[in-house]
Amino acid sequence: MAYSNNLTDKGTFITLVVTLFIYTLLGIRFNVFSIINRFTDLKTISLVVFNLFLAFLVGYFTDLFFLDSFSRRFIFLAYIFSSFLVSAPRITWRLWHEFNLSKYEKGKKEKKRILVVGAGEGGSTFIQTVLNKGKDIEIVGIVDSDINKLGTYLHGIKVMGNKYSIPRLVAEYEVNQVTIAIPSLDGKGREAILDICRQANVPVNNMPSIENIVMGNVSLNTFEEIDIADLLSRNEVFLDQSALQPFFSEKTVLVTGA
Repeated sequence: MAYSNNLTDKGTFITLVVTLFIYTLLGIRFNVFSIINRFTDLKTISLVVFNLFLAFLVGYFTDLFFLDSFSRRFIFLAYIFSSFLVSAPRITWRLWHEFNLSKYEKGKKEKKRILVVGAGEGGSTFIQTVLNKGKDIEIVGIVDSDINKLGTYLHGIKVMGNKYSIPRLVAEYEVNQVTIAIPSLDGKGREAILDICRQANVPVNNMPSIENIVMGNVSLNTFEEIDIADLLSRNEVFLDQSALQPFFSEKTVLVTGA
């Protein structure tokens, strides 16, 4: 009985050594061990499973013809578990790497850093919508002409100064864009902000339309450029070109006044 147990143990050891040896040879032959884990794909897993299949097949026939120490069921289950245990770490590492990479890329993607002009109703609505919907926008601060609002917070964003603070804030907080969020601001006020932003060498525009804000459609392509009509302190005048054409047709005209 003891002799039989020793023979079985010896047969088990020989079968496992043969299986491992064949798997190692196949792995070297097909470069399985040189494949970087984070590049594991379906082809790699298929190759690993196939190599294990061949290795266990050789091990099975070795045991069947020479040792007879294993049942077919045991060999089959050993193959299934080995395939799982060899493949699972590779797949786990690949998924973990892709997860970390996606987090890195998401953090790496730069948002447009915006300084908002206006801490009133318009600014409040705009900022709240950006915080909820504006994935490509980061509001770094607010400026407002009301001295009582200085140092206060609007939806967690600090009022850092007035329009004359724009150049300093642009440089200090790496602002990419200044957005006017005061729908009622007159042309003279807009022009003053525009001049300051020119000096600070930073683009300036109007916040998206109320319709876009209400609908939550706030992204970089919904901001409105400042039109020359926004700088006029009156409604834009449209001339009747057809009525004026006879007076200027084929004539050289000198225009005075801008």
